[in-house]
Amino acid sequence: MLSLPLDTEETQLRLRAMVKRKHRIDAMRHAIGVELDLASRDSLTGLFNRRYAMSRLSDIVATASEGPSLTYALLLIDLDNFKRVNDSFGHGAGDEVLVEASARMRDAIGPKDLLARYGGEEFLLVLPGADMAQAHAMAESIRSQIEGRAYQLSHGNYRLQITASIGVTVQQSAQCDAHVNRLEQIRLVVDHADHALRVAKSTGRNRVAIGRCAEAEAAPFESVVNHECVARYAQGGS
Repeated sequence: MLSLPLDTEETQLRLRAMVKRKHRIDAMRHAIGVELDLASRDSLTGLFNRRYAMSRLSDIVATASEGPSLTYALLLIDLDNFKRVNDSFGHGAGDEVLVEASARMRDAIGPKDLLARYGGEEFLLVLPGADMAQAHAMAESIRSQIEGRAYQLSHGNYRLQITASIGVTVQQSAQCDAHVNRLEQIRLVVDHADHALRVAKSTGRNRVAIGRCAEAEAAPFESVVNHECVARYAQGGS
């Protein structure tokens, strides 16, 4: 406590001590923030990691359940024939492809979208508020970005052509069973996208497959891939 009348020198010393203490606190907060951010990131690509993505997805599922008109889309993106890159050019080349593909995907998405490395050469993208048309447009944009330019490796004069297959599903809060807990809802939504991804792979790769029609409101949440949707929306790849 300062006693009156104020001593100029003592006041300056106290103020300097307060400023130093504030700087230390700010530095500690920054360090904690950096550590938390690093813990949520994939060390190679800089994208969010799977653990963080699933935590965020849980929050998005909870938010979507609060209103009958709220939706979100989930995309599973898998780089085609990626094992051949590692086998032919080494894991260093594979890492370069993953980093470049991640950068291209990051450039394609919006600030509210959640992009994560799901595992290996597979990525997960969550689009809060997206309907089927928006989700399909985003998937095609990402597919095109990944395929668009050759990947120049840093060692050797190699230029690789990389493509991706994408499975898409859209969940509406009205489709959720109130008796199904959040973890089960997440598992089912991911299963929808994974089933669609397998369709994209099995029908030629480098394409988007739709796991649920926006208009198929009456279909049960556990329904398999709607092949009419696939035929209608997923012919963009060759």
